[in-house]
Amino acid sequence: MDTTSAAKATKYNCTFPAMIAAWRNAWSVGTAGQTDPQFAFGFVQLSVWGDPHDPPTPGEYVAQVRWGQTADKGFVPNERLPNVFMATAVDLGAFMGGCGHDTFPSLCIHPGFKQEVGRRLSLGAADLVLNDKSVYWTGPIFESAQTTGPIGARDLVVDFSASSVPGGKLELRNTTGFEISKGTSAAPAWLKVPIISSSGTRVTLGLPHTGDWHDATLVRYLWSQNPCSHPYYEPGNCSIY
Repeated sequence: MDTTSAAKATKYNCTFPAMIAAWRNAWSVGTAGQTDPQFAFGFVQLSVWGDPHDPPTPGEYVAQVRWGQTADKGFVPNERLPNVFMATAVDLGAFMGGCGHDTFPSLCIHPGFKQEVGRRLSLGAADLVLNDKSVYWTGPIFESAQTTGPIGARDLVVDFSASSVPGGKLELRNTTGFEISKGTSAAPAWLKVPIISSSGTRVTLGLPHTGDWHDATLVRYLWSQNPCSHPYYEPGNCSIY
């Protein structure tokens, strides 16, 4: 992905909400006001793309587009995207053959498991359109993060909102996906760190006990082109659910 594409990726937090607003307005105007100008709108978050075994550096921009699709909030609905629902697809890439047999083993940006994508969209619609609050569709939503313990033996604790975790207990499926940074420059270095424990709505990340990573001020999750190993025949094997 070239630098022009990279620059465009950072603009998705503006262009994507603007597109949704424009479509809503067009429907309302086109139906002489019979369509609610804030009707519920659903979308599928960008799936995976490229080599699944060694994600190339430009994958950062793919993650930036995913972030921009939520208006840089990480979840919907929010104040910039009201009455909007989303289906994640980072764990649903077309892996075995990509978009065609001649592209194996590349991942296709169009997600596989179409029925699962539709099911996830239907859950969001059930909540926002039918007001069925018994359904779960958002996934864990970040609430806060803080370091614990003495310097040289610190961990990073990440909490998710209780309302976004069914039954108040996260499901841990593997220990990867989180990265930390000290955030001391315009382009900070990021370090992958493992989940060392999970309890309730909290995961604890192990920080390196050498260097000055104990000063980490930023944390991110699934920030890559292909953040989850492919599910093959069953969807869903990112770290936490």
